[in-house]
Amino acid sequence: MEEISHHISKTERVAMRAEDESVRIKLVEYMQNRVGEKIRSYGNRFLVKRKVFFENSEHIECSWDVTTAAHYYEFDEEHYCMRDRDDENVVFNLGDKIEVLLKYVDLYNLEIAVVPQI
Repeated sequence: MEEISHHISKTERVAMRAEDESVRIKLVEYMQNRVGEKIRSYGNRFLVKRKVFFENSEHIECSWDVTTAAHYYEFDEEHYCMRDRDDENVVFNLGDKIEVLLKYVDLYNLEIAVVPQI
């Protein structure tokens, strides 16, 4: 009985991952036609020192790789925000509403990349 329950649990996790991936595929396909558009969004999480994730009004998550930015950004762990080292007035906090430019979508990596419009 334990072996059967372990197998069922494992199969269910595989099915959940497949469902999540299929949803992401459809979101990326949907956003392909919007490349170049400006989108209202808000910051919803950070991948320390590398990425800022934004979510638009349609609840589609997009990311910005700060390592590709013209300025150098640092993650401030104490205040949990991303700061521009050259311009102290530019700070990205969770929940900040910001307009982003949809830069590209990558169906292979299931990535939707944006750049903040400061």
